[in-house]
Amino acid sequence: KNLKKSECGFDCSASGFKKIATYFPAHYSEDIDIKMPDVGEFWANFTCNGDGYKIYPGDHIESASPADPSFWVIHPTLERLLHAKLMSGGFSNESWATNAKTEFICNYALCVSDETDAMDYYSTCCDGHFEDSKLLNAISGNRYDYFGPTNGEVLAATDPRSSEYSMPYIYDSFEWTHCDGTISDITSFLKKASKTNMDKERV
Repeated sequence: KNLKKSECGFDCSASGFKKIATYFPAHYSEDIDIKMPDVGEFWANFTCNGDGYKIYPGDHIESASPADPSFWVIHPTLERLLHAKLMSGGFSNESWATNAKTEFICNYALCVSDETDAMDYYSTCCDGHFEDSKLLNAISGNRYDYFGPTNGEVLAATDPRSSEYSMPYIYDSFEWTHCDGTISDITSFLKKASKTNMDKERV
């Protein structure tokens, strides 16, 4: 059956609506000032009454990630953790993998060739995961049409250690006061990790 996008939303029962309305506010950090007293009802209405077709729960893959509301909570948190890691010395190896057969690049490095129908390791199996990969221009309908900066350029632009950092924001702290003591004391961790790295450099 041919349906309009607006007809492909979620059909919520009364109890389902209530669960959504109570779920979202319960997962907001205490650090966030919620100016909307009916934020739970807002999200429930968005999901159940008409606009639910705009979201795809669980679709955290490729450029579709922002279609899942949880993206907007998870990704900034992970990026802030990544910034903490980079500013405390980074990783022992930060080079980009180039050979999908001998290095991990993506989950589906073994795929079927479009040309021969033979299964093997092809560079196209992991399109989008290499340092020089760009976003696919889905609007054009051409799977070989790409645009924008490369993955490597985006990483440099978001690396707080890099002179190429060009994001319009910085994180004001690396504190997670709403978490338990195992990860909330990030400041002490950073100081300890930075000192360890500086000691290694002196040697």
